[in-house]
Amino acid sequence: MRKMYLLLAGLCIGATVMAQTDTSVSQEKKSDTIRIGSLIIVKKGDGHYENRDGSVNITRTRHRSQNVSTNWVIVDLGFANYSDKTNYTNAIASGVVAPGIGKEQFNLRNGKSIDVNIWLFMQRLNVIKHVVNLKYGLGIELNNYRYESALWYDKANNIFTEDIIRHYKKNKLAADYITVP
Repeated sequence: MRKMYLLLAGLCIGATVMAQTDTSVSQEKKSDTIRIGSLIIVKKGDGHYENRDGSVNITRTRHRSQNVSTNWVIVDLGFANYSDKTNYTNAIASGVVAPGIGKEQFNLRNGKSIDVNIWLFMQRLNVIKHVVNLKYGLGIELNNYRYESALWYDKANNIFTEDIIRHYKKNKLAADYITVP
């Protein structure tokens, strides 16, 4: 087995050595162009970047974006989370949360709360000189919040309680939206 690894390493090194170009042999003098973002640097045929007077030719091209650009079928994946700033004493007094329910019961399971967005299309519309744009699209947004403790939402009484009778495998709150332009 050791000989096999040694042979494989030798073949990889040999292939790497053959991939190198020999710079000691003079090659044809060609002009070359390097593009870095919107900057273009032109290399002269004599192998130098400078002109005869020592200056370098650098030109900057402006990329003119279109007034409307469209992207089709976009999928966003992410983690869903929230910052709980609820005053639970007022929530209990108003009857939305049952007594004994607090911030600890609404803790999320880390890594299990997800956000998935599926966009059929998304367009960017130029409004002012390609600086201010309007972006809109048609899609579905799916937010799933999975809780550590077993919570029960009683729709009839509009109240959250801690469920001690039923034992769920999944305990989550799902908020799904359709986004229409």
